Amino acid sequence: MPETVIHHATSYADHRLAEYPSVGDQLDALSKIALALEAQGIVLPPDAMAVVHRCADIKARYRKPTNGETHG
Repeated sequence: MPETVIHHATSYADHRLAEYPSVGDQLDALSKIALALEAQGIVLPPDAMAVVHRCADIKARYRKPTNGETHG
């Protein structure tokens, strides 16, 4: 008897995309890694650190509200 082959309508890439954190959350995590390495004295590429520091400056300027605060 021939083997039955099942074809799924969604690919592995679609499943991964649906479950991965947002790109913003991924970049935030990578930025935190870069800052932690820098704090330990590890030298990372200057252009990469320029982006990380720029994002950190923006985050400091526009802080996320906490405990029911609203920013508007």
